[in-house]
Parts: sequence; structure tokens; C-alpha cells
Amino acid sequence: MTCCKLARVSGVARIAKAPSPKRRRTLSAIETIVSLLIFAPAANAQSAMPKPNFTGTWKLNVLRSGPILPHGLTGLVIVIDHRRPSRFRISHEKMTGNTGVAAIFGQDPPSMIDGKEHTTRVRPGKTVKMTAQWSGPVLVTHEVTTVDGTEFVSDTRTSLSDDSQVLTISEHYREPGLDRIRDWVFDRQ
Repeated sequence: MTCCKLARVSGVARIAKAPSPKRRRTLSAIETIVSLLIFAPAANAQSAMPKPNFTGTWKLNVLRSGPILPHGLTGLVIVIDHRRPSRFRISHEKMTGNTGVAAIFGQDPPSMIDGKEHTTRVRPGKTVKMTAQWSGPVLVTHEVTTVDGTEFVSDTRTSLSDDSQVLTISEHYREPGLDRIRDWVFDRQ
């Protein structure tokens, strides 16, 4: 009996016929429609949310940032170019203090905000792989920079305050021997 199965209805064993191919297609179509009716509005609401524009000049608020900033950093100003909604780039930065690093954000390649991984070969021995996508009004990025075989990983969540005057970059940074979570809080200039 390949086309039938045993079913118990009210405690009595009965042989029930399996649905015909046409009936299975109809049931499958109904399940698909019901799923779309339930889940599509939530997905559309997420994609319809307005996305912030981070364009501007931003000055690090050292007192609100941390808990641990790079040793010797006393100030940081960044300029963000986000005029194109699908592209985010820190086009300029100016650091003050003696950090011993060439840049905090300013040497990162632009982020293409499409949820796909993009690879940039900066120079021989240095590669940057970056993925950026929206989660509501928050820009979420995953970046892996490989320098001569050593990986430096930065996961960030960039958001704007309701009044668009405060930019927060929440970062989870990892490299061999170091795992750090910190918030970079910037005031609009």
C-alpha cells in the first residue's frame, strides 16, 4: 500500500488515502500564500524603515567613548561620506595624541551596503574583506583585515541618535592576543 497510510480517527484504525499530486500542489500553494501573508509584512516593514545618513564631520567624545581607547589617543575627528545610500566611507580622519598607529578608521575601504562580502587588496600582503548591511536603522559591518597572514577582525554597529547629533560606532575588535569591545561616540560638528 504505497498510496495509502494507516490513520487513527477516534481511536479506530482506518486506511486513509494519500493526497493526490494535484491536491499536494494545492496544499503547497496554500502554505506558501499563508507564509507570505504572515512574514512578508514584517520583512517589508524592516526594509521600509528609513535609513540614516551618516554624512558629516564628527568629533570623538572621549569622555563618552570606551571603555578602553587606543593608548595615547586624545582626539579624533572623522569625515563620513554617505551621500549614496548604498555606500559608506570615512573619507578623512585627524588624530591627536601619540597612538603609534597610522589610522583608526581612515584607511578602511568604502563599505558597499548590500549584505555581500567585498574583498579589497590594499597592497601585497594586505587584504580587507568587508560585509555591510542594514538591520533596521543600524549599519552592521564585519571586516577582516589580513596583514602578512595575521587577521584583525572588527564587527561594528553604527547608529545615529534620534536628533542626528550623535554617532555611535559599537565595535568588537579581535586580533591575536587581544579581544576588545568599545563604543566610539562622536558629536556632530
